Amino acid sequence: MEKAYEVKNINDSLLQERINNKKLKIIGITGSRGKSSTAYILFKYLKSINIRVSMYSSIGIYSLGSIYKQGDAVENPMRSMNMVKNALSESLNNNTQVLILEVNEEAIDKGLTKDIPFTIRALTTIIPKQNDVLYPNYVNLKKTFFREASKDTTFVMSLIDKDLIDLYEEIKDCNVITYTTNYLKKAREVLFDVDYLIDSNEDKFDSIAGITFTLQDNFKQDKYVIDSNLLMPYSALNITCAVVIINALELFDLDKFKKVVSNIVIPGRDEVINVNKHEKVIVSLNLVPQLEILKRYQERGEIGKLIVVTGSTGLGFKSWDRRFSMELLTLDKEKSIDFAFKYINKYADYVFITTSDKGDILTPFIELEKKVTKDKETAHFYLDRKEAIKKAIDIENDDDKINVIFISGRGNRSVMCLENGEISSFNDIDEVKNIIGDK
Repeated sequence: MEKAYEVKNINDSLLQERINNKKLKIIGITGSRGKSSTAYILFKYLKSINIRVSMYSSIGIYSLGSIYKQGDAVENPMRSMNMVKNALSESLNNNTQVLILEVNEEAIDKGLTKDIPFTIRALTTIIPKQNDVLYPNYVNLKKTFFREASKDTTFVMSLIDKDLIDLYEEIKDCNVITYTTNYLKKAREVLFDVDYLIDSNEDKFDSIAGITFTLQDNFKQDKYVIDSNLLMPYSALNITCAVVIINALELFDLDKFKKVVSNIVIPGRDEVINVNKHEKVIVSLNLVPQLEILKRYQERGEIGKLIVVTGSTGLGFKSWDRRFSMELLTLDKEKSIDFAFKYINKYADYVFITTSDKGDILTPFIELEKKVTKDKETAHFYLDRKEAIKKAIDIENDDDKINVIFISGRGNRSVMCLENGEISSFNDIDEVKNIIGDK
């Protein structure tokens, strides 16, 4: 039996030799949005074709022989050099063929990614306003993920943001593969050919039932028609990013890929749970832009009432208002929370606010939430998150249309901080299923 190998130095040339001998492909995916969903789609497809694949993602760590619990959501899958070394050691010891690493800005800022011999580095989006308070150099951090790479690396990037287009101009002489939608190509005035182009002008591109789109592969001069139960139009970009990476690995089988994405469920990322024929629950981390999109489905007559469950998420995870205003980290926290609530109230018919997962970091916000929302008729305040979810599900539908209960803030997180400071097991997805089972 071969002795277990432990990575001690990722600068070691012997490590690169071992990676080459083991034929290990390392995929790094970063971006403001879409990185965990893209990683998961890629992971599920590679598993379906019997590739030995490991994934380190905020959705969960799936690694053969891992010291981490399989599938548990984590805040940062690459928070330390020890974690990077562990991922490489596990992959080499278990003859892993593809290692997928979700890379956030913290990992790049700490220099954890610089010396990892990535086969492919992918960049999905750059949204400065989302993170520029915590990381004033946010745009440069994301660009650094490409700039620090060796010349033999394959780069995969969308062309949906101005910063990404600027980056493309900087690295276009490298091995870079691009993708976008025909709408954004025109809107961003991209005049050069894009390698993979999504046709987003179809009559029914997206709906409450999922998405359907045509993907033009300009390498193979081929078109793929892809149907998926994944919600939201941006899912097409995540699916496409996965297609690009799989093709770069020379492992793409259209029929097998279509079978995987047709019914894929990404844990806690706009995950749909059917209560009955008149109710759907959607569990997500974020509210933006999901609420605008769901409102559009409502205006089309696809859904009835739109009901939102949100609130503090504690334990250092993103609070319900962080996505809306960078004033959260300034002195005017009340204004930030008020802004968030007004945004939600603009789209939702009912809002259930819960703060049971408070965590010490968010304690000051609890009273502010009460102050901001106390006089709002559409707002319902529940300390107990389970009770809030149950009340939301119990709202009766009208005219036989589908009620959508949108639960945000936690995704597939499995722990929660209670009022007394204790840590408890709590998963929004499991709680919904338990409530349905009790009905």
